[in-house]
Amino acid sequence: MALRTGVAGDAPEPLLAAAEVLAPTDPRAALGALLQAGEAVCLSGDYRRYAEIARRAAVLCRPDATAAALVAHEHITGSAATFEGRHRDAVAALRRAVDLAASLDDPVGLTAASAAGLLAADDA
Repeated sequence: MALRTGVAGDAPEPLLAAAEVLAPTDPRAALGALLQAGEAVCLSGDYRRYAEIARRAAVLCRPDATAAALVAHEHITGSAATFEGRHRDAVAALRRAVDLAASLDDPVGLTAASAAGLLAADDA
């Protein structure tokens, strides 16, 4: 609720805690919480924290992950690389997220892929 009511700086901690609780049983939901934590740190201007979110997402990304989980992971990875100034790495990850969008039908994954496309300057 903090994220959606304009107090984004209060949102990362509960979202990161939710991701930790969800990770063992529902990695996809945990990645969703990490996506929202990333949005919160962006809205609050605390871009340094994105690296922490990316580290947590990397642990959750499994070889048998769904396309939606892979999109979330690539979006987080690309965003973290952007904020660290590693733009080549960022574009590669963000484009992978966009490429995976064709296999999605859920709004959360499609929104993450769309945001990745915008970050990678691929508005198509």
